[in-house]
Amino acid sequence: ALPETVLAMLQARISRLEPGARRVLRGASLFGKTFWRDGVRTLYGGGRATEDLDHSLEVLLADEIIAQHQESRFPGEIEYSFRHLLMRDAAYSLLTETDRSLGHRLAAMYLERRGETDAMVLAEHLRLSDDCERAIPYYIRAAEQSYAGNDSEGVLVRTAKAEECGVKGEQLGRLRTLQFLAYFWRAEWASAFPRGLEALTLLPAGSLWWCTAMSHLFVIAANINETGQLQEQLSLFTSVQPALDAHCQYITAASVLVTMFSLLGSRQQACRFLDSLQRAARGHGELDDTTRGF
Repeated sequence: ALPETVLAMLQARISRLEPGARRVLRGASLFGKTFWRDGVRTLYGGGRATEDLDHSLEVLLADEIIAQHQESRFPGEIEYSFRHLLMRDAAYSLLTETDRSLGHRLAAMYLERRGETDAMVLAEHLRLSDDCERAIPYYIRAAEQSYAGNDSEGVLVRTAKAEECGVKGEQLGRLRTLQFLAYFWRAEWASAFPRGLEALTLLPAGSLWWCTAMSHLFVIAANINETGQLQEQLSLFTSVQPALDAHCQYITAASVLVTMFSLLGSRQQACRFLDSLQRAARGHGELDDTTRGF
């Protein structure tokens, strides 16, 4: 939160601008520190508004409130940024709740159209527009991006946001798998194990995320002596066909199961999963190096 005196000073400076520049500044603030000409134009429409927009941008440039970038994240778009983040926050504070909700929805539409790759940006715009249902898959994708970057804390933060939006069903299964994996790699097994078990009950058997959860869950179960809780899922594992996009994850999971049951001295169980592994490999065709290694 900005100190009231600082906020008041910046709002006073904004109030001295001409109406068009104030309007553009408030719209630009919806995007954050960085924004795009056509993004702001999306908020206000075309026609004469385009001429007014360009004039207002020139005014803001001349007053050194914003700066134009030489390059843009989006090809063919003119990109700007607020010179000071505090000025962005002050402009944003002048928006009504109604304007914020509508503005964030339009900003999300613009960014989707431009191919925004940061799922968290889209998720936050949709949540702030009160469209939580559409925000959920972006939060989950953002958590996946965090997991791919070895950011377990980011996974937990982003999945918590999705939970606040009311995620359920198979999407909740993916979310629980991501939480499970984050805790797994932090070696917080007491937190990981129940989330992994729940994920298996929510996901279609043989799906990519189900196989991913299975391969890691058994490692924990074997180490904390809870393999009995997995017997139903283990029986299911040998009978299901992996989904088209899950062969590699299925083979990896089967390899882990073969290894763990071998270490536990259960030759019959190990052979069952070895057969499952070989069957999946024969039905897949070309394997990547890692999967072939497993």
